Amino acid sequence: MGEFTSKTTTDEDRYWRYAVYNNPSDQRLFVPDRVGTNISLNLGRPAGKVIGSITLVLILGLLFGVVGNLLALDFGGSSIRASATAEQVILQAPGTTTSQIKRQQITKVHLLQQLPVDTVRMNGIGTAHFAIGNFRVEKRAAKLYVAQDTGAVLLIRTKQHDYYFAAKKPQETQRLYRTLQ
Repeated sequence: MGEFTSKTTTDEDRYWRYAVYNNPSDQRLFVPDRVGTNISLNLGRPAGKVIGSITLVLILGLLFGVVGNLLALDFGGSSIRASATAEQVILQAPGTTTSQIKRQQITKVHLLQQLPVDTVRMNGIGTAHFAIGNFRVEKRAAKLYVAQDTGAVLLIRTKQHDYYFAAKKPQETQRLYRTLQ
């Protein structure tokens, strides 16, 4: 009774639970879906269980990685941070690469009250609360590490690139500005 024969189809309800096909008697790893032209994985096969488990782990890892970065931005006390030494300035934020700017490459340091209006996100995070990643600001390539509406945004300019930094606490931004002057 439980054997898969040529008369048995993948349309039988007993093999479908929660939109997942599970039939150990069916030797196929991939089967036609019940609707449309899609295919489904047969979780009744050992290889199907392995592929399904790996896919689930990858999806959950990606989901928690993205959500974790966003939660770190919102709830991390100093998620957007900077440090300066005599040789370089380091800018960091979740969800983007760290920028290491050599001090001798810096041509201008200026403290602004807010980001310029002509700001376009190329890739990264651009929300009402944060601007992080690669942007175009006033037609120049820029890397942003900015918590919005803090009242202090630091512009660090090099010949090739602009960097904007605003920590959640404006005092941290102003402290970096004084250090770089």
